[in-house]
Amino acid sequence: EDEIIRRSKCIDIGNVSWNTNEQQLTELFTKCGVIKRVFINHSKDLFAGTAFIEFENEQSSEKAIMELNGHSLNGQMLSVSMHIKQTRDDKKKIKQFYV
Repeated sequence: EDEIIRRSKCIDIGNVSWNTNEQQLTELFTKCGVIKRVFINHSKDLFAGTAFIEFENEQSSEKAIMELNGHSLNGQMLSVSMHIKQTRDDKKKIKQFYV
């Protein structure tokens, strides 16, 4: 069951520089596979931005994690991990924990 949860076409990227844009992420991560979409969140509440990339298949997301976790981009060391989709029950548990 854990293996099913961990395998995803999507990755989360942490520690994204404020100077990084979607085109730069696309250029870097395209070497791992075909990208379907890229989203960057440069929230003012965060020290650094976060990003989300969806690939065409799971093998590409796994390759991105293996090859680009710890890669430096615009002076920031990227943290690349598998995106884990939260269920409604997960969100309720998290909300109850922080209330």
